[in-house]
Amino acid sequence: MKEIIDAYGDTIDQNDLKAKSRYATIQKLADSNRSVINLILELCTDLQTPEMVQLKADTIPAQEINTLEGLKKVVDIIVNTNGKPTPYKDVIERCKKILSASGKTYGMPRDIASAGPKKYERDPLIYTAYMLTYGLGKGLENQIINGVDKDSYAETIQDIMKNMSASVGFIGVNANGIIELKVKKFSDLNFKFDYHAYTSNPGNNRPGFAIIN
Repeated sequence: MKEIIDAYGDTIDQNDLKAKSRYATIQKLADSNRSVINLILELCTDLQTPEMVQLKADTIPAQEINTLEGLKKVVDIIVNTNGKPTPYKDVIERCKKILSASGKTYGMPRDIASAGPKKYERDPLIYTAYMLTYGLGKGLENQIINGVDKDSYAETIQDIMKNMSASVGFIGVNANGIIELKVKKFSDLNFKFDYHAYTSNPGNNRPGFAIIN
């Protein structure tokens, strides 16, 4: 896949800056050598997602947040106030503000009121950094699926897949209970951007375009 996507770059109009930007995003998603967490942070920075913009505005505007190490520097400001640990509930409220920048709140952990306080107490910096990373990843997903360029991303992926000679097999069960195998070419499939992971482990699943039929 990466080789196909890399080769597709030669077909792009170099004067079309929006097309180049979309392609750069897809190319980075196809690079399996990239750290998942760093990839999410870098793409949120590239696309200036509302959540990333708010995170920087609320902490250190000049700080680059393309890596986990860069994120930790701004998270340190959130989890420490005047040299003392920030109370858990205050950290949650601050993170909620950041992850609600698009108008919808993304990535808040389900166990905020149960296991959350103990997890935070064990390692405030990592707990908060991972929570924010997951929320940023879901915000990235929202921007690619629902943003102003959503159709263009879909068209670019479909165009790339036209150059794929590979096929994929689907195993299912028909109405008579008989197992069926269907084979479709990549060029005949539809794709949708997807990112899902755990709030406490945002790097356990790579974001990318998944087959939806």
